[in-house]
Amino acid sequence: MNKQRILERLTPPPEYGVHTWTLSTARKCRNLGISRDSTESLIKAFEPLLRDGRNFQFNEVENAVNKAFSTDLKAEASRVSDSISRKQWDPLMTSQIHDQAAKTPEDWRAISLPNPDKLTPKEVLEIIMKPSPESLICVGYKNGEYGFKRITKEFQEFKSLERLSYVIPAMMTAKTGKTQSGKTSAGAKSNTGERLFNVVDLDDPPPEEHSSILWELSKHREPALVLRTGGKGLHGWFPVAEDDDHFWHAAVLLGADVRIYKNKAQLVRLPNGTRDNGERQDVLFINPNLK
Repeated sequence: MNKQRILERLTPPPEYGVHTWTLSTARKCRNLGISRDSTESLIKAFEPLLRDGRNFQFNEVENAVNKAFSTDLKAEASRVSDSISRKQWDPLMTSQIHDQAAKTPEDWRAISLPNPDKLTPKEVLEIIMKPSPESLICVGYKNGEYGFKRITKEFQEFKSLERLSYVIPAMMTAKTGKTQSGKTSAGAKSNTGERLFNVVDLDDPPPEEHSSILWELSKHREPALVLRTGGKGLHGWFPVAEDDDHFWHAAVLLGADVRIYKNKAQLVRLPNGTRDNGERQDVLFINPNLK
């Protein structure tokens, strides 16, 4: 891969947080199989783009590259995962957020694309997931006798999803995969592609706080979607990004279900689908800035 192609795959430095960006970019280069020396050279090539003519500090790039190349990435990922998993909802924090700047579902509707609840589930998934005709998306419904039933088809084969309840918010790499117990499943981790969205499911905080909590999280990252669960609560879909660990630290503290963080194949509520109690899972907000 030539230098220009590599530069195109790297995110330019932000206006603020250059030090964090430098380390993140060094790790990305390592993951691409780029050498230490080439990584230093590539990062320094971004120097003209730094805010207000700023230069990299003395040894800033070298130190970031050394740290990135000397870190055991699996051990680091496990450490971060354990740290997030140990976090718990802080009821005082969410109640204060709600008391100081209460938001309601109507606030989300007010800034959405018009009439998001009028879209079919297929139309919603087309807007936010942007599948190709060959894409595989796993959806499912709840059946009391058999538990979850999962269906995976080419996206364009779907005609009506309104009666279904669940979706995996990722593209599937194959129609089936093997679970950890060796069973064949349409929704196994082994055939689930890279996570596309961090779905915030607020099980513990009281439902009246959900709009305010998701609004607070939107300060960390613009959501793609907010929907009713068909019960009393709300879910928020936030696009993945390089600082997902920081996002999840904040989200779990505000009551997000950590199981979704740990399992990219976790089924979540299908936008504008139907819950097993017959209630519709209405979309309140679709980001008008989605590209």
